[in-house]
Amino acid sequence: AAGAAGAMRQSARRMTTVTARPTTTSTRAPASLAVRTLASVVAGGIVGVTAAVAGFGVWSLVAQLLTIEIVSVIALWTASDWRPRFRFSRQHVGDLLSFGANVVGYRLLRFANTRLDKLMVGSFLGATSLGLYVIAYRLLELLIDITTSIIGSVAFPVLSRIQADQARVQNAYYQSIRLTSVMAFPLFAGLIAVAPEVTLLVFGSQWDESVPVMRVLAVAGLLQSILFVNNIVMKSLGKPSWRLVIMGVTAILLVTSFSIAMRWGIVAVAIAFVIVIYLMAPAWLFGVHRLISLSPGRYLRQIGPSLVANWVMTAAFFAAKLAV
Repeated sequence: AAGAAGAMRQSARRMTTVTARPTTTSTRAPASLAVRTLASVVAGGIVGVTAAVAGFGVWSLVAQLLTIEIVSVIALWTASDWRPRFRFSRQHVGDLLSFGANVVGYRLLRFANTRLDKLMVGSFLGATSLGLYVIAYRLLELLIDITTSIIGSVAFPVLSRIQADQARVQNAYYQSIRLTSVMAFPLFAGLIAVAPEVTLLVFGSQWDESVPVMRVLAVAGLLQSILFVNNIVMKSLGKPSWRLVIMGVTAILLVTSFSIAMRWGIVAVAIAFVIVIYLMAPAWLFGVHRLISLSPGRYLRQIGPSLVANWVMTAAFFAAKLAV
């Protein structure tokens, strides 16, 4: 890790020199990272499914994960000439620790926040309610991962590299917001409309009671997908401590709201989750505004067309369902 920090600093110094190579590298890097993510996921899926069909059982999941990591490393090393070395630097270790401690703390809190509702539902409402809630939440996690994983893997290194140029960071941020909304809004708005059909097709009729929870959580997914970009901006511009504070406050609000909502069942718990997500949205936006001076009008122009179009789409879905 210390060697990696040193290599990143050397790369940054080289990029300040006007040569042909940095321009080519900076142009190719986002595409290389996107291809790396796509190739690893596709390869892992092929290996996992093939192993399952061949009768390897749970070991097919192991094969899938190992394939994803191996292909990711091969693709990443193909795109970069840096290789790890047995070198130690106290200065670089200190830099990494100050940054990494906040990143680790944030991830621990995020993990806790994504498990709090399930822990409390299982403890107070029983296994049946927990099963219904988990089925609905699983789709939310899947759709968020689909819409944010590739953008996240590309946006972080790009924003880190151009962090000294606020105008370029702003443009990259707005473009990321626009692309995320174009990908995510149809998925979550569509899920609100066709949740019963999706549940029947994917999970079976015995899980019909999870449909109201699924629809409520989809409302949270609409916002979570674009807030993910704010998360990346804070991390790439060297403010992981801000994310840690926001996630800590979120954890306190979630515990409080879940404790209140628990008496009314799993739909109320899902509503409490959505309320907390929307209450914390201004904190994420304000943090990014402090870093790159957001324009409210320009921000709304990025997501407005997608948001309007997708609510029209949702209304059309409901109208079609009533018609048939």
